[in-house]
Amino acid sequence: MEIATKIHDEKLDASIQSSIDSLLSEKIIERVFEKDHTVWSPNPEEISNRLGWLDTPDDMLSEIDSINTFIADIIKNKFKHVVLLGMGGSSLAPEVFIKTFNSKKGFLQLSILDTTDSTSISKLENSLNLKETLFIAASKSGSTVETLSLLKYFYSVIKNNSETKDPGEHFIAITDPGSHLEKTAQKYNFRKIFINNPNIGGRYSALSFFGLVPAALIGVDIHKLLASAQEMKKVLLENSDQSNPGLVLASFLGESHNSGKDKLILDFSPKLRSFGNWGEQLIAESTGKSGSGILPIVETSSNQVSSLPSDHIAIILHEGNIGDKPINEAFPASTIPTLNIEIEDHYELGAQFYLWEFATAVAGHLINVQPFDQPDVEKAKIIARQIVSDFKENGFLPTSTSALYQVDELTNFLSKIQKNDYISIQAYIPSRFNTTKILENFRYALSNKYNVGTTLGYGPRYLHSTGQLHKGDAGKGLYIQIITMPKTDIKIPDNFEDEEFTLTFNQLKLSQAIGDAKALLSLGRKVISFQIMEKDIAELEEWARKI
Repeated sequence: MEIATKIHDEKLDASIQSSIDSLLSEKIIERVFEKDHTVWSPNPEEISNRLGWLDTPDDMLSEIDSINTFIADIIKNKFKHVVLLGMGGSSLAPEVFIKTFNSKKGFLQLSILDTTDSTSISKLENSLNLKETLFIAASKSGSTVETLSLLKYFYSVIKNNSETKDPGEHFIAITDPGSHLEKTAQKYNFRKIFINNPNIGGRYSALSFFGLVPAALIGVDIHKLLASAQEMKKVLLENSDQSNPGLVLASFLGESHNSGKDKLILDFSPKLRSFGNWGEQLIAESTGKSGSGILPIVETSSNQVSSLPSDHIAIILHEGNIGDKPINEAFPASTIPTLNIEIEDHYELGAQFYLWEFATAVAGHLINVQPFDQPDVEKAKIIARQIVSDFKENGFLPTSTSALYQVDELTNFLSKIQKNDYISIQAYIPSRFNTTKILENFRYALSNKYNVGTTLGYGPRYLHSTGQLHKGDAGKGLYIQIITMPKTDIKIPDNFEDEEFTLTFNQLKLSQAIGDAKALLSLGRKVISFQIMEKDIAELEEWARKI
């Protein structure tokens, strides 16, 4: 791995170098590995029991044989496809593995379902040979509403399929000890239950069972992956000078934020793009609180903005041995502060997971936030749960406070924008290539028009990624919700025993969108919502031209 910076700002460059010196003199590296909670807070709560990720490269080596034995049994029993039901930290690392490594011949194909959109659920279901499909229910808490809703639905599908005999044989669980999901898996005789170290937070769990089991199912050499992480751990521990990559990355993030540059472009090569989505959650959820936050902007196309605001920085990640290049080559040539990371092959991602976790934790120290909690995530969940509870009691779902689907409504809303603000597009719509392309073109049009950072997140997925930052940062965001209600819907079984239901996936999705909008508004954030038909998504292309 090679790491280099181009800062283009003498004052910031000096601050970064001074920060590294201070971290070394304060023995931050040693204190982090000693699990000294005072690095972040005098209060050990949600710190002392969240540092298990530091040991995963070593601890998980002893689990490799049991994981591989399980994989061999799955292949022997002719499973060909695995569907992961999970959100946030339970799904983003597996997404990195399947999109970076692909599925090796003789192993399973992996699909990830992290949505409550009925169109997306139906599309995946219709593509499956259920007899050959294994489902992973992955949730640290064991109570994630999206995961449990999807689990109940697909358990019902398998149970009612004439070609499947024992439904439990088609399911495994990855969760913390004593969780509701563990008890459910035991009750319904799931094929396997992987109990994860409870002292690992979700966004720091890439190298635990949550990441390694899905990786092994598609043929990734998890021993090689962990060896890469072990090597990075050794580098971080033994390198006590200014070249320590963990301190370089941490100081780049922390000191840029402290100088007012709090928008971070993640410009990764196409094959590594999904690592940007994982990094987005790690950084946003770890730093976005107490009025602070680093906003990650994941680069997804080669569209170019006309200029980059002064509050932006960029990290470029690519593989050097295959001539791999970043998605948007405009950023390396720009004058914004840039950090470049070059890796040799895919398996260096083990080292990168560990490096980014360490650096993000240390960056939390530099910007004076506790990186292991998520104090504001629950706000939207509480409101959404109340909406669902009220609906179950009286059969009434509130309508969102939607604006008319007109470009003038949006223009008026965005007239409030100020320097150093950002725009977040929250799309509660099916995630498809053409849809993403339309939304990205819309995003770039907004960037060029208003000269601010812009992000795109699919709902409810973003709630488990950037949702904490949206509510916990300095309040600079303007949030555009775009919600579609598909014509077809899917019932969510109330339990695993029968087909009774009181809620559908469309209703759950709408409750989540409304819940998040209300949570944002209660915190003084600026939100506009549009409810549209799926066929009207293309109108955003016309909006982009008008803007």
